[in-house]
Amino acid sequence: MTIRPPMIHFRLPPDLKEWVEEQAARNGRSVNAELVWMIEFMRDGYQKEIATRDSELAEIKKIALEALERAKDAQRKTDER
Repeated sequence: MTIRPPMIHFRLPPDLKEWVEEQAARNGRSVNAELVWMIEFMRDGYQKEIATRDSELAEIKKIALEALERAKDAQRKTDER
């Protein structure tokens, strides 16, 4: 017995439906396969974007903490005078 993936039903505006059908035909895929491909493409791009953003935020945090430490060191040196 073949296990089928869960189904989802939703409505598309006519122009969007037509566009998806055109894309599917152009790419040699069924409408379902085209929609799956589009969603996976967006998901993968989104995940890369989030990973990049997280990496950039970590770098910004590191730079900010280093700047804070330098400022504290400078303040200590000023206070010691």
